[in-house]
Amino acid sequence: MNKDRIAIARQLLRDGDYSDARTALCEILAEDPQNVTALVHLSTALRHLELLDEALEVTQSALGIEPDSPEVHFRISLIYYTMGEIHKARDHINKAIVLDPDVAKYYWEKARLANALKDTKTAFESLEAAYRLDPSMFSKRARTELWGLRILVGCIKLRGLIAWGIIATYVLLFELGHDWFLLKLLAAGLPFIGAGVYYLTRRRHRRAVGAFILGLLWGGATYAIARWFFL
Repeated sequence: MNKDRIAIARQLLRDGDYSDARTALCEILAEDPQNVTALVHLSTALRHLELLDEALEVTQSALGIEPDSPEVHFRISLIYYTMGEIHKARDHINKAIVLDPDVAKYYWEKARLANALKDTKTAFESLEAAYRLDPSMFSKRARTELWGLRILVGCIKLRGLIAWGIIATYVLLFELGHDWFLLKLLAAGLPFIGAGVYYLTRRRHRRAVGAFILGLLWGGATYAIARWFFL
C-alpha cells in the first residue's frame, strides 16, 4: 500500500508539485515514521520548497534509521550544496560513493562539488566515472564539456613533460652542435614516446596513442622549424 502511495508522491515530485508531494509523504510518515524512502523523498520536496533546515532534519532522521544508506548521504549532500556548505556536502557524497560505487549520479554530484571547489582534476575524474556508468545521463552539451575537460586535464598532466621536451630540444639543437641533426630532432620527442611506452605498460591505450602522436608531432614540428632556421 505504502509503495503505491510513494510512487504517486514520486510522480508529483517529477511533475514539480512539491507541496502536494510533501503532503502525501507526510501522510505516509504519520502512519509509518520509520519509512526511510518516504523520508528521503520528503527531503527532496522540502529542498525544492527552500525549507532547507527542515529538509536537513528529515535526512538526519533517515540517517539515524539507516546510517549506511548511500541514498541518504546523497540527499544530505544535495541539501548542504544548496545551503552553500560545500565541504560538508563533499564529505557526504564521498560516503555515498564508498557505500555504493556503482551509481552514476553520485559521481555527477561529486563533480559538481569539485567544480565549486575549483578542483578540476577531481571534477574530471568524477565525470569520467559517471560517464562510464551511465552515458545516457549526459546531454550533447555535457559530452562536449567533458571533452573540453579531458583536453584541459591532459594539458595539466603533460605540462611537466612539455617542459622536459623544450629543455631537451634546446640542448639537442643549440648546445650539441649540428652533427646527426635529424637524429637529435627526433630525440626531442623522446619524452613523449617514453610516456607512451609507460601508458602501454599500464594498459592505458588511448593515453599511449596520444603520447606517441604528441611525440611525433613535437619532433616533426621541431624538425620543420629547425630546417627553416638552420638549413
